[in-house]
Amino acid sequence: MTKQDRLMSKIQTMLDIAERETTTPGEAAAAMSRAQELMLKHDLAESKVRAFELTPSQVAIERRQIHLGWGLYKDWKQQVIFGTAKHFMLRGLSSGVFYGMVLGRRKDINVYVTALESIFRQIDAQAAIALKTRTPEEKAMVHGKSFKRSFYRGAARGFIARMHEDRRRKELRATDTAVHQTAIVPVIDGAIKKYIQDMWGGLSGTYRSNESRSGLQTAYYKGYDAGRQTSATPALGTGE
Repeated sequence: MTKQDRLMSKIQTMLDIAERETTTPGEAAAAMSRAQELMLKHDLAESKVRAFELTPSQVAIERRQIHLGWGLYKDWKQQVIFGTAKHFMLRGLSSGVFYGMVLGRRKDINVYVTALESIFRQIDAQAAIALKTRTPEEKAMVHGKSFKRSFYRGAARGFIARMHEDRRRKELRATDTAVHQTAIVPVIDGAIKKYIQDMWGGLSGTYRSNESRSGLQTAYYKGYDAGRQTSATPALGTGE
């Protein structure tokens, strides 16, 4: 995909977010503003952007590895991928200790990878705040590294729960209207299912943590609350 193709695809995504029925007014205004800014900057007519189509090779099913980092805290990112890829018409798979993998169509993968970067940044920021603001009692009960690990696991579960609730609300709103598919939809592409079955047979499941110590439970539930506050709207980026 060329730089121009990526730009056109990004603007199309922002226009789609702006016009989606389930987008909040604030998110819609921000997405439309950014789309118009990029079209003006690159001298692109809106009609040309809307008419743009990817080539067959760009919409074919592909798989992509997502690097999760080299540190101690990686399993929660795998959990997020397993639990949320389906909302973007993708399938999350395991790909070793340091990588996640998604299967789907290139445009959907590009949107999802952008969204993941924003999701991970939000949760990382909340984890840093939670670690810094621990009470003396919390510091005495559990080591900082264990606190942070449990916080991340809770945040992953909280964010996944939010995505499932958002999906359910969309399904209920769609009962009286025609189905409108967007980048985030409550279905899995049938072609992706067949591709996975032919290549791997089985699918990976999510990891559920079971924190037994009181200090870890506190960290987990703080993370869970933070995860539920995390936005799934893809970061708009620069469009470069």
